[in-house]
Formats: sequence, C-alpha cells, structure tokens
Amino acid sequence: MVLQIGCVKKQTEVQPGNVTQKADLVTETEARKIAQNYNLSGAKIASITTAKVNGLAAVYLVNFERNQGYVLVSAEHKMSPVLAFNDKGSFTLEDTKAPGVSDWFQQSKQAIAQLRENGKPADAQIKARWECAVSLKRNARTTGFEYVPALTYSKWGQGCYYNAQTPVKENLPCERAYTGCVATAVGQVLRYYYGNIWREGYEEAKNTSMGRRYDWTKMKDKLTENESDGIKGIAKLMKDIGEDVNMYYTDNGSFSSARFYAYPRFHDTYGFDANTLRFMNYSADPAEVSKKLTEELDQKQLSVLVGYNDEGAGHVWVCDGYYKYDNSELFLHMNWGWDGRPDDTNGTNGWYLYNSFKPSGRTFNNRVGVITGFRVKP
Repeated sequence: MVLQIGCVKKQTEVQPGNVTQKADLVTETEARKIAQNYNLSGAKIASITTAKVNGLAAVYLVNFERNQGYVLVSAEHKMSPVLAFNDKGSFTLEDTKAPGVSDWFQQSKQAIAQLRENGKPADAQIKARWECAVSLKRNARTTGFEYVPALTYSKWGQGCYYNAQTPVKENLPCERAYTGCVATAVGQVLRYYYGNIWREGYEEAKNTSMGRRYDWTKMKDKLTENESDGIKGIAKLMKDIGEDVNMYYTDNGSFSSARFYAYPRFHDTYGFDANTLRFMNYSADPAEVSKKLTEELDQKQLSVLVGYNDEGAGHVWVCDGYYKYDNSELFLHMNWGWDGRPDDTNGTNGWYLYNSFKPSGRTFNNRVGVITGFRVKP
C-alpha cells in the first residue's frame, strides 16, 4: 500500500484521562520566567496564551513584543520545559492548525496527557532540565552546546503564487490546486543545492544533473504578487516536481508519497547520489536517526522529514538546523513549507523539540520517516 501525503488542516482531540498532581503543574509565572530566559532579544512579553488538554493547561504560548520571538513552554513538570522557540516572529493557536505543526503540537499535548495519566514522577534528567531552564539564560549556556543555524532562507508555500501552474481549482487559492507539501519540500531542497552558487563545484552540476535548466537566481525566498519572474520560475519548478512525483490534485489537497515517489526521484531525476541517500524510520532507532540528522547538518546537508498523524493524514517538510544542550535536549529547525508571514518573519518555521515521546511506553511520533544523505553526483 502506498500512503499518499497531502496537507490537510485537521486536528485530533486527546481523550479525557486522569489528572496530574497539582505540584506537577507549571504556573504561568514560571512559564514567563523560562520564556524570558530563552529569548535573546530582551524584549518584553506581549502575550501568553494557554493551550489545554482535559481541562488543564498543557502548553503556554509566550510571544514577545514587536515580533521578537516566541517560546512554547510545557505546563507539566514531567515534560521537558521548552517545546519550541524562535528569536523572531510570533506563534498563535491558529498556527497550531498548520500542516505538520498541528501533528507535532497534538503529539506534544498527547505526551503531556499520558505523563499525567501514568502517575510516575519526573525522572532526574527532566528535573535537571527544569532547574536549568528556570535559573540560566540561554545566552549564558556556553558548555555542552552544539548549534547549526537554519540553512535555508526560503519560505515557500503551497498556495498563491507557487501554484500558478497547477491544475485549475476554482475554490482554492488563486483558483489553482495546492502544489502539495511533497512538491514544496522537494522544491526547497533543490533550490538549496542548485540555487546556492557559493557551493563549490556545484556551478556546473546545477545546470546538468537534473537534465533541465532553471533560472535559480530569480527564485526568491518568498513570493509576492509583484514577483512575476520569480513566480514563473518557482511555479514551473512546482509543476515539474508535481509531475515527477505523480501528484494527485484534488479540491481538498494535493497528494503524493515521499517514500515511494519523491525518494527515488532524488537520485534518478534530480541528480543526487543513490549511494548516500537513505530513507530511515524514526521509530526503529530514534537515537540513530537523531545522530544521522545532526551529522548531516554539521556538514550543511539538509534532511526531509515525513510524518503521519493517527488519522493517516501526512505532511512532508525540511529539517535544516539543530540546537543541542548537554547531549540531551535536541531542537531541530523545521521549515514546514507553509509560507512565512506577510511581515517577512518565519511564521511557524522555528526550533522544535523533536525527540521520541514515550510516556507509558507509548510512542507518538512512530510514523516519522527521514530522507537524508543528500549529495549531488560528481
């Protein structure tokens, strides 16, 4: 069976369960302190919004003034304190509905619900993380610290104007079908490898490896209606990729399979080395996959992540950086492929805690796959 991936804005609700002990609940005051410690701008907090599960606070969404970042703080002491952050932009409850983000956010809430149900106390490692988060500012952490900044600058989406050459769908943005998350993720990978002329030795490869020619210099980080040349170039790329990966365009979304269509296209159509490309199952060995992701990023190589929710809906996106403290907490920088903001901030693109949630032995991200090992053929 081929699982088709589309980007449907859908959320599932966590079923009611037992409540946590009051002492394990994180107060808004504590969340405020942690958020201030994580934000590098020194800006004042503009707002704090609470996302709940089973009637209790689960996640605090802390936003800073003038779009100077956000921090998502866990409302449960049994969970790691910081779930996501960025040093610019903002994050609202509406953002939790975005493809990919919605699944990650729902998994985080489910993990918190399960931790509360099992009745076990926080382990020593989690306690140590809370003590550190409360007492130490992020810019003061100078030991046990590894960091690769976001490698991509593109903030591409699936609607206007990226879909200017997809089939006509009158009820969708710009009266065209969505490009599909598979095409948008693949496109951003190709743009990174073939559109960055600073990559030594890639000048010739960018014109020959794919057997096609694109004017990468006109493909902007983000499209607007005034970018006529950029729209033509990116829209053609999206159309071509859609054909390559057998994109199925519908009124409800555009669907393909990253595993069975995009993965082979990377080496037989897009010029990447089949000897280095790998498709890995995250749940088979989370430690091995995390190690591979960080090793690739250390070498300025992207990876593509593929995820499904409990209902079978999926999303594909790009992992392009990481943040790591004390060889334990790993934050991956996600480019979700769902646009940035009109004010040119990153939207939901940011740093996300992405480990294997296994409260009570239950794994919530066991349907995550990774395409990694991108190397352009010599």
